[in-house]
Amino acid sequence: MTIEICQDYCIHNYYGLAAVENGDTCSCGNGLQSYSALGQKSCNAPCAGNSSEICGGKDAQGNTYLSVWNSTSTTIIPTFVKQVGTYPRLGCYTDSDKHALSATSYTNATGMSAESCVGYCITKNYDYAGLSDAKTCFCDTKLAQASSLWDDVRCTKTCSGNGREFCGGDKAMLIYKRDESSVVNGKPKAQNEDNTPLG
Repeated sequence: MTIEICQDYCIHNYYGLAAVENGDTCSCGNGLQSYSALGQKSCNAPCAGNSSEICGGKDAQGNTYLSVWNSTSTTIIPTFVKQVGTYPRLGCYTDSDKHALSATSYTNATGMSAESCVGYCITKNYDYAGLSDAKTCFCDTKLAQASSLWDDVRCTKTCSGNGREFCGGDKAMLIYKRDESSVVNGKPKAQNEDNTPLG
């Protein structure tokens, strides 16, 4: 593994972020998880394919750290975030004035992303997080019975805070649901799946 191999892999799979850990593992995404913190000093593992490069690391307690790069390429097109923490994407659902999720909500016209919405719902202890109309986040403990699964193309408005991610649509809610079994060894199962765009 090298930094360049990881970056190339992520860009060719339509991801804007590339991260390397433990010197040999590449991960891709379009946004950092809500619990991510910048400026860690434990990135000290040489890359397996080029020992002059640093590819993440571990601290004395065994915590893993990622070396992360953000592509500024204009070829990165928006995609669905497959999973945020223990919340995999459930799908695009019909939405109405009664909303698919309605326990609580907030709107952010300039900073909404899948990660910020799911992070908000986690702090409120809700099992469902949903995004609608590029800027509004909804949380609830259950999905409204009147809402039904819809074609993903209905949920393709880009997020107000991250133009690389989709955040629902008009009368359409992109929903994530807590599933503790969706994470294995601290990593989402959906990580690095094919991220081919719609169309």
